[in-house]
Amino acid sequence: MSTGSVSVEEGSLPHALVAANLLEVEPLLKLMCEQMANLVSKSARSACVMLEIAVQSLPRCAFSAIRFPPLQ
Repeated sequence: MSTGSVSVEEGSLPHALVAANLLEVEPLLKLMCEQMANLVSKSARSACVMLEIAVQSLPRCAFSAIRFPPLQ
C-alpha cells in the first residue's frame, strides 16, 4: 500500500494504522454518497462541488484504498 511517498507492507504496523484510519473514513464516505445521491437529483453542479470538497478533506491514505469507477 502506498501512502503518498511512503510504502507500507501489508500486515505491518503502519499498514494496520492506515487500515484503522480507513475504517474511520468509511462511514463518512457512505453518508456523503447518500447525501450526494439526494442532491444530484436536485442540482448536479452542487453535487460536484460537494464531492470536490469532500475529496479534498479525505486523509491522503484513503486514496490508496479507494477504487473509483471510470467516468462514462
